[in-house]
Amino acid sequence: MTYEDMITLQTIVEDEVEFTFGDWGEGQGIGSSDVSAVMNAVVPQVNGRFEIHLPTLRNMIHNAISNIME
Repeated sequence: MTYEDMITLQTIVEDEVEFTFGDWGEGQGIGSSDVSAVMNAVVPQVNGRFEIHLPTLRNMIHNAISNIME
């Protein structure tokens, strides 16, 4: 995955995490199925432009969730 691919993926992840979790209230739990839902929403947006390393995607999602929950 190139640097440009990583930036593209990060942007897609941040947008999807904000869309999915941006209005969740304090104290609402986020489970593994919620993370999977975001992963499933990101993959079609990449649309085969580059290969996605799933552990990297999962880490990006976790980091993006942490950023919006702060």
